[in-house]
Formats: sequence, C-alpha cells, structure tokens
Amino acid sequence: MNEIYKRLSDIHPKNRPAYVVIVMLIALVALYVTQIIPLQNEIADKRDKERLIRQELEDGKKVIDRIRKAQADIETEKDRSIRLAGQLPKDADISSLLRKMHSRVEESKIKINRVEGQKKIVQELFVRLEDKIEFTGSFESILQFITDLSDVKVIGRIINIEELELLRSPSATNKEIKGSFVLVTFMSKAGLKEGSK
Repeated sequence: MNEIYKRLSDIHPKNRPAYVVIVMLIALVALYVTQIIPLQNEIADKRDKERLIRQELEDGKKVIDRIRKAQADIETEKDRSIRLAGQLPKDADISSLLRKMHSRVEESKIKINRVEGQKKIVQELFVRLEDKIEFTGSFESILQFITDLSDVKVIGRIINIEELELLRSPSATNKEIKGSFVLVTFMSKAGLKEGSK
C-alpha cells in the first residue's frame, strides 16, 4: 500500500486524478474478470441444473400418472376377468354337453365314430376343455352339425371347433366324408378347485 502511495506522490499533482481513475478501472476490470464473471457462470449453471431438475420432475410426474393409469386399467381388467370367469360353468359337465350334441347329431344325420378323452388345460382365469371327436357324414350334414354347435343358446355353452380335418371316406358312397375336430369348451377355474378338494 505504501508503495502505491509513493508512486502516486511521484506523479505530478495535475495527473494524479487521471491515474487514480485508471487504477480504479483496472481494479474494477480485474474484480469483474476474477469475481463477477465466475459468479455469473455459476448462476447460469445453477439455472440450467434447476431447469433440468424441473424437467425431470415433470417427466417423473408423467411417468407416475402413466403408472397409476396402468394400475387402474389392470384392476379394471382383473375385475372384468373375475366377472367373466364367474359366468363360465363351474364344472366340465361334458356328459350333458354330449347329450345336447347327440340331438344335433341326429338332426344333422352324421355318425359319431369316437370321442377321445377329455384334456383339461388350466389357464390364468379359466380351464380349457378339449375333446377330440371323429365322425362320418356328408359334407352338408357336417356343415349343419358344426353350425348347430356354434349356437350357444341351443348348446348352453361356448364351444369352439378347432383342428377340423375332412377326408373322403374309402367307403362305398362317394358323398361320405370322414373327419375329426377338437371340441373346445371352457369352465370356471373355481370349479376345478372345488372338484380337486
């Protein structure tokens, strides 16, 4: 500090105010460069980080909203599935189904050659029941039989016909067709649990 005063005292008194102003300007520039600019940069960085955090929060809220909606959808679907599973028959009751089919067989004039044992496939909400049926008849009678089976009101159950195979029978009449299909119906999983007790 003394040295600064000594140098100022060496300056002609007329020029001293100009030198003081120059020194003050240099000091202000140095202060601006060493202190203010880094503070401004730090403030800008913090604002950028704040913007990113706000964006992440908004994105997080959107994700949470989507998760809540998905959970609500899952609950709705579970309720719907439980209601639908409750509408399925509680037992296989294939004998009753075969009796109803028998009346359809007589009306359509086909011959059932074989009914292969029941296969139960347990799904998440229901049990799938499969029976393989082999038959003989004319194309028209087979078509009539399959059409009759698809009438839920008549049969009283949902029935699907899968893996339908038709072959010309090597018998005497050319019109006769031999074939098979997998008869698929469903029952409530609750009925399976009751039956297994």
